[in-house]
Amino acid sequence: MRNPSFDQMAERNLALTVGCPDCGVGPQARCGYRDFRGDWHLVENFPAHLRRIRDAKEARA
Repeated sequence: MRNPSFDQMAERNLALTVGCPDCGVGPQARCGYRDFRGDWHLVENFPAHLRRIRDAKEARA
């Protein structure tokens, strides 16, 4: 993430506790995506994919 706020850092740390259903990475791995050439890039503008954040919040509750 570029210049993350405290809230974004906390949200990313929470998201790292579960796997991501969107990109398929496991816990403790950062979310990413493949571009049109098939190269893997990490998500930069968000803490994690939104479904992963939602799943982590539900697992915590």
